[in-house]
Amino acid sequence: MSNKVRFDLQCLGLPFITSTIFLLVTIAGIQPAIATLRIRYEKLAIKIRKPLAQLDDLKFVSFERSPVLIADMQRMVNAEVGTTEFVYKGYVEIGSTPKSEGQRPDVETLITYYSDPRDQIPHTPEVCYRQGGAIVNSNISTNIEVPDQAGGTRRIGCRLLDMQQPGCRVALLYVFCCEGEFYDSRETTRLAIAMPGNRYTYFVKVETMVFMGAYDEFDSSVARSKRLMCEVVAALVRDHLPTNADLTD
Repeated sequence: MSNKVRFDLQCLGLPFITSTIFLLVTIAGIQPAIATLRIRYEKLAIKIRKPLAQLDDLKFVSFERSPVLIADMQRMVNAEVGTTEFVYKGYVEIGSTPKSEGQRPDVETLITYYSDPRDQIPHTPEVCYRQGGAIVNSNISTNIEVPDQAGGTRRIGCRLLDMQQPGCRVALLYVFCCEGEFYDSRETTRLAIAMPGNRYTYFVKVETMVFMGAYDEFDSSVARSKRLMCEVVAALVRDHLPTNADLTD
């Protein structure tokens, strides 16, 4: 060892050299530790219990299926929702005036299911509808009361959009359900996916919307959208979404 190198080491001192060696050893061990933690805590995908295409809407008490335009709508959104597990359906209120050809249903729903722990949830209505040319007049929080499995009700928060698109006004309600809990924003749902706890993760996004005609009132359209949301969410929890036990097995 040259005199210069020996001198430099002496100047650095034993504490510095010891700390440097410790730091190098620590860095060398970080990657294996991170890999171990990822294996231990990273959530896994889980399949839906029952395909959304088998939604049992014959049990809905306020609505019945409307075939008007829905087949075309389903093909339209097929390439845009980022999942193959989705359904788009239209409904008319029981006892309402039958729809003629070319008329939209009274209320419609788009349900999409995802199970990717790295998903950043890019698809939300206020973004998608703006990209399609709609103007979002307002975006607020609202609540609905959903029947629970014990025979009572559960209050959940949703987002309510008032939008104007070419030819009509739209009253749209949406909510996320992630690992059995409900959220009204993309950010809180992302956080729920990232939080440790369950072994598996999923989220479902439910939209119900009324494309208002010339004589539709906004408040009554929102009420109709809320009624359908309650029935759809109850059916999803009952028949389709993974249970809490499924998430921890």
